[in-house]
Amino acid sequence: MGVFASRDIEMGEVVEIAPVILIETEFDNLEISLQRRVFNWERLASVSEVSAIALGYGSMYNHENPANMRYSSAFDGQAVMFIAARSITCGEELTINYNRTGGEPVSDEDVWFETCGVTPWVCDKDDNAINSTK
Repeated sequence: MGVFASRDIEMGEVVEIAPVILIETEFDNLEISLQRRVFNWERLASVSEVSAIALGYGSMYNHENPANMRYSSAFDGQAVMFIAARSITCGEELTINYNRTGGEPVSDEDVWFETCGVTPWVCDKDDNAINSTK
């Protein structure tokens, strides 16, 4: 699963503003299955002991490092805004960097998968999903 651009998107353009459902539980106290799907709202929006599930496409963006979008909280912590970090062409997958809790598109380390116990999947040259051995 993933989200793909239906048109060309310019760098700096707002791609989506997704409302969020706030979960009043500290991120570290959530079940690991929820940690894999929520935004750490304490770090992103400075709201103590709160995590957020993004509606719209917000929780469906896949990881890439570097990603082609960055994200930040919006509307006083009631939404998350996704912004193109570079020009994106029609048909390209829209991605965020899971390692950067502050929403930046580039991270020096790729620890999210290991921390959450997730094995990344990659595609071969024919776009067939194959399990990564990272």
